[in-house]
Amino acid sequence: MFQNLGFGEVTDEDLQILVETGDVDQDGKISLSDFRNMLDFNKAQVAAQEAADLEREQQEAEREALREAQKAQAGEGGEGPAEPAEPAGPAEPPEPAEPAEE
Repeated sequence: MFQNLGFGEVTDEDLQILVETGDVDQDGKISLSDFRNMLDFNKAQVAAQEAADLEREQQEAEREALREAQKAQAGEGGEGPAEPAEPAGPAEPPEPAEPAEE
């Protein structure tokens, strides 16, 4: 059965470890109850790992958002520091208008 599932050859030692691990009531067999306990245990482990992964992803997204906000606040915006504007000099007077021809 294990070979059909793609696990390769399963030795007698592998089977012994499997039975020892899965035989909760220590009767030398993996009963339906033992099997269900293994499945429930695995589900709990998978759920815990998924929750931890989600938490890690959320924390990384929050850190990235904070970095982006700090860049925007510092005026970097991804293009380097903002250059200060040159002070405006005095305005030049307008040129006199030419007289209109009649």
